[in-house]
Formats: sequence, structure tokens, C-alpha cells
Amino acid sequence: MPLVSAEICCSDHFILVVIFMAVIPPLRKLEYLLAVARELHFGKAAERLHVDQSHISREVKALEKEFEFTVFTRANHFVAITEEAGPFIMDLEQALARFVAEFEKAQRLARLRARDRGHRE
Repeated sequence: MPLVSAEICCSDHFILVVIFMAVIPPLRKLEYLLAVARELHFGKAAERLHVDQSHISREVKALEKEFEFTVFTRANHFVAITEEAGPFIMDLEQALARFVAEFEKAQRLARLRARDRGHRE
């Protein structure tokens, strides 16, 4: 997966978003990856996310191909995170947790502002 490193000013924000979206897998696929990493079991990860196990397996394999490295070793109902993927999984977990926290903060702020506007009218 190519890395993007560029200094882009605010007026070029749209270009940055397009570049970001072109190189970063969709959030849902990353959630599948993290669910398998947490459970170390494709079936349990699928149950947790309420999706079919074969779907998660296909999506994770596709991500590994896109990443150009193996995230999990698999052998007869045994799943482990590879040594090279360990730091990536930990960083991804933290990044998604920050993303969710910031998203929830933005939602709360928007609700507060909407409520304040309603009280002023």
C-alpha cells in the first residue's frame, strides 16, 4: 500500500481527502481486521460483528493482499497475529479509538449547538 506524504494547504483539502480515500482501506474492513485480532478467531469475530465468517475471511485476505504483508497466520482453527503485523494492529487499534472519540465529541458538540440555537429562537 503506497504511503502519501505531501504538504497541502487548506484550499487543497479536497485533494487530500481524495488521496487519503484512495490509499486507506474502508473503515469497516479495518474493523473486521481488528475484530479478528481481538478474538484470534474468525468465527467469533464474525459473530461479534453480525456478519458471515466467510465474508470476514475474504475481506481480511483482500486487506493482506492490499497491505502486501500477512497479518494473521492460520492453521486448523488457530489464528495468530504475525510478528510484523503486531505493531500495526496496536497502532490501528489506537488510531480507530481516537477516531471514534473525536467523532463522538463532534456529534455531542453539534447536538449542543443545535439545542442552543433552539433555545434562542
